[in-house]
Amino acid sequence: MTRLEELKVEINSLRNKLGNYLDSNEDYEKIFSLNIKIDQLIVEYHRLFDRKEAQ
Repeated sequence: MTRLEELKVEINSLRNKLGNYLDSNEDYEKIFSLNIKIDQLIVEYHRLFDRKEAQ
């Protein structure tokens, strides 16, 4: 599995986890922390994707 595929799977998994947090009224600190992690992974994904497309 390539790094892009790994990131895609991890992002989707964390989005599901975030949805569960929101459904169960989890602590806002946990929600915000997870959301930041997802955002960072999305940025990494797009950087790798753009680099791959430029090749």
